[in-house]
Amino acid sequence: MQIWNWMNRIAEEENESRRRKKEEEKQARRQKVIESTREKRGLAEALRFHRITGAELDQVTRRQAIDDGWELARPKRWRKGKFSSERKRLYDILDSDESIEHVVGGLLKANLTGKGRMVPHDAVAIATNKRVIFFDEGLTGSAEVLHLPYRNIEAVSHKTGLTVSELQVTGRGGSGFKLEGIDDRDSLRNFSDGVRSRSERGAVASAAPVPSSLDDLERLASLLERGYLTQEEFDAKKAQLLGL
Repeated sequence: MQIWNWMNRIAEEENESRRRKKEEEKQARRQKVIESTREKRGLAEALRFHRITGAELDQVTRRQAIDDGWELARPKRWRKGKFSSERKRLYDILDSDESIEHVVGGLLKANLTGKGRMVPHDAVAIATNKRVIFFDEGLTGSAEVLHLPYRNIEAVSHKTGLTVSELQVTGRGGSGFKLEGIDDRDSLRNFSDGVRSRSERGAVASAAPVPSSLDDLERLASLLERGYLTQEEFDAKKAQLLGL
């Protein structure tokens, strides 16, 4: 009986030893797979990084910044992909130091059938820190683009009511647009107020008096007479002012 118990104990110990060994081998294989996966991912990331040039990396970063600006400015009730083609066209339109401030979309009525019938179609306006950009999709879906720098905007107005929600931007030379059926009135007011404020500041800057070259020349002559400038320095500054 004792011998039998002793043999059973030895068998159990051997089974436990084999079980632990299998578990250790399993853990070792699992760790090896994890390390191999990490190495492959790291190599893939390194290869991906080295394939991208500095200019391409800047372009990717710039596009991400435009996408982020669009998401912050667009009306929140819009579905995510609305006006996505116009958003992507901004990649090639916006300057490197240009950012999106306001976005508003609505309907533009135009005589596109040639039969005097006014057909509404989607259009979107984007206000940046430099200008207003207007995309007119038309019935064909190929958007036309209108650029209005703030200094060229003469009037901005909007109307809201039970059945009315519209925006009108008028530029010099008869340029401009009118959007109706705007579905987000907060975005409409923010767009109108923001564009009006920037256009007024642009008008003030354009109307600011430009220093007279004659006044500058008189000051330079006074400095020359008083000995603060040499004749050579005076002649150089004079040529610079006169564009010689």
